Amino acid sequence: WYLYIDQLRLAFMPHSADYGCAVVSALVWIVLFLELVMEVFIRPNGYRALIRSDKAYLPSTVRYLNNFHLFSEMISLIFFIPEFMCLFGSRSCGDRYAFSLANACLMSLYGPDRLHAFYGTAFICIMRLRIFGLVRHWTNMWLNNTFVKVRGKNGEWRVQRGKG
Repeated sequence: WYLYIDQLRLAFMPHSADYGCAVVSALVWIVLFLELVMEVFIRPNGYRALIRSDKAYLPSTVRYLNNFHLFSEMISLIFFIPEFMCLFGSRSCGDRYAFSLANACLMSLYGPDRLHAFYGTAFICIMRLRIFGLVRHWTNMWLNNTFVKVRGKNGEWRVQRGKG
């Protein structure tokens, strides 16, 4: 939903579905925002020292969200807000907002000058930051399926190659 709703809404959905898409987009945004906040809070104590140590590339360490992904996902969530901004204002969800994909597409194609065309194209490019969340979830899924935590002989947890 998060990756393609704006394109699907522009290309395939009728004008009457804009409000429903905005409601679902707001719910999806809240879930993704809370998930991102929780990913930051599950970092272990001494995370910065762990990243700089020899254990930085262990599967158990790679699972945590690094600052680059955190920044990219925050920017993508900020740029997703116009998809449901109509719920909190007096304007209709079908209106063309200045900071939206519909306006960016029109500006990139028919902008009055090259600067407006650049702004429209840059907005479309920044929307591609949404892929960082997908890559992070895929990486975590791969790590969880490939490496398994097992208890060693002395009672400590260790990482063992799994079924993947």
